[in-house]
Amino acid sequence: MRNNPGGNISDSLNRASHGSAADLANGFGWKGTGILIIVLVVAFFVYALFFN
Repeated sequence: MRNNPGGNISDSLNRASHGSAADLANGFGWKGTGILIIVLVVAFFVYALFFN
């Protein structure tokens, strides 16, 4: 079962679909996480400006 490539793909997909925010931040690194936070804040302000 360990040498089955289909099993490895299935395991990877299951991990990706059940990851946490910490896994996402760890995958991006500190620069990517900072950019993501800035984009979310800017998107919130644009939404509040146009739909309020």
